[in-house]
Amino acid sequence: MKIKTAKDLQIAILELENKKLIQERELHFQFGQVYQKLKPSTIVNSILNEISVTPGTKKNLLNTIIGLGAGFLSKKILIGKSNNFFKKIFGTAFEYGVANMVTQNIEKIKTVATELKNKLT
Repeated sequence: MKIKTAKDLQIAILELENKKLIQERELHFQFGQVYQKLKPSTIVNSILNEISVTPGTKKNLLNTIIGLGAGFLSKKILIGKSNNFFKKIFGTAFEYGVANMVTQNIEKIKTVATELKNKLT
C-alpha cells in the first residue's frame, strides 16, 4: 500500500499498531509456554515419563536421589556458605564423593539405620 495522503498514513499507523499488539500477545503466550516447559518440575516429570519404569529402575532412581541429597546436605554442613574458591572446590568434590558412596552402599546404610532405630525404640 502506497501512502499518498494523511488519511492513508493514519490507516497504515493503525494497522502497524494493531500488528504490534498481536505480535506482543503471541510473544507473551509463547514465553508462557517456554516457561512452563523449563520449570524443574515439568522437566523431572517428562524425564520420568520417558523412562520405562520398572521396579528396579524406580529403586535405582530413589537410591540415586537419596545419595545426591546426602551429598548436598554433607556439603552444606561441612562447608556452609563459603566464598573461598578452594573450599568450594573441596566441598563439591566432597559432595560427589558422599553421593557416590551413599548410592553404592545404600542397602548397608538402610540396614544400619533400621538396626539403630530398633535399638532406640
